Amino acid sequence: MRLTALVMLAKDSGRVCDHVLFVGPEGCGKGTIAQAVARELGVSIRVADGSTIEAAGDLAAIAANLEEGDILYFQNVNRLRRPLRKILSSGMSEFRLNIVVGKGSGSHLMPLLVKPFTCIAAVQKESDCPSELFNLFNIVVRMRPYPQAEMVQIAERIATRLGIEIEASALELLASLADGSPAKASLIIARLNSKRVTEHDVQQLLPVFGRPDNTFADLLSEVPPDVGAISGVEFERLVTALLRKMGFVAEMTRVTGDGGIDIEAQLDRPVIGGRYLFQCKRFAVDSPVGSAMVREFYGALVADRKAVKGVLITTSTFTLQAREFAAALPIELIDGGKLSLLLREYGKEPELED
Repeated sequence: MRLTALVMLAKDSGRVCDHVLFVGPEGCGKGTIAQAVARELGVSIRVADGSTIEAAGDLAAIAANLEEGDILYFQNVNRLRRPLRKILSSGMSEFRLNIVVGKGSGSHLMPLLVKPFTCIAAVQKESDCPSELFNLFNIVVRMRPYPQAEMVQIAERIATRLGIEIEASALELLASLADGSPAKASLIIARLNSKRVTEHDVQQLLPVFGRPDNTFADLLSEVPPDVGAISGVEFERLVTALLRKMGFVAEMTRVTGDGGIDIEAQLDRPVIGGRYLFQCKRFAVDSPVGSAMVREFYGALVADRKAVKGVLITTSTFTLQAREFAAALPIELIDGGKLSLLLREYGKEPELED
């Protein structure tokens, strides 16, 4: 793992460890790993939260108390106010906080030197990291949800630590409900409030926590023969599940305009890896996607600046003008026919209308 190699390099060279950005959903263990890095390096860790720091003095007080090599674990760095981001940026790059004192014509810059430290920041999506900070993180660690088998082991360890006995079948169901998150598994076990837990006990929590996110097979089994008949959100969920099956770390975005991005995905592979943006168009087969929509999608792709490629997927087809426009750009067009092939390759295929 690159993070292990980074820690070993810092220990062998005697230098302060490089800054690291953790990307992943809540409860996937970002804070736990940051604590483990601090223990491995033999340094202290200080936790800060971008949503609670309001003034430069607050940030200065935290940084000033760091010893050389210490770790500043920054949660919700995306919520840090813009003026404070600039101060943190100078602290990370120069180990100097450029704090402005006073207002108007009487203001002046007061640089505050701090000891070299390592900043480990945590965000849920890579795009959440402010652009003025992103390039300062030499290592980006993308956290994947724990697979089912590992979640069963994690849930069992949590239960053992709490002195709770859980049936094997109950562990399987509990691990599924946790959706790859140790924090969620711990919350579910705490809700059970029993020394011996059966599968029936866990089933009682289904109305509270709901069923886990649908797997690709689950979603495919629910798709009608005419994919165009499902809702737009259901189509995006299907594509997101397909991408995860293909090895992407994929997340649906919030609802945006037609030129927006429906899915953000990261592929952690040599050469072809990187950040991908997807837009999903659930159209009838007799309504092809035109060049105007592709142009709008390209505008959103260019505005992102971190993406290596954009992919536009439709249940329909593309006009000749749309294909010609996309041909010379980092955009791939996937029509209903190609989508059908992907569904067949990675799972059973719901038939698309001719």
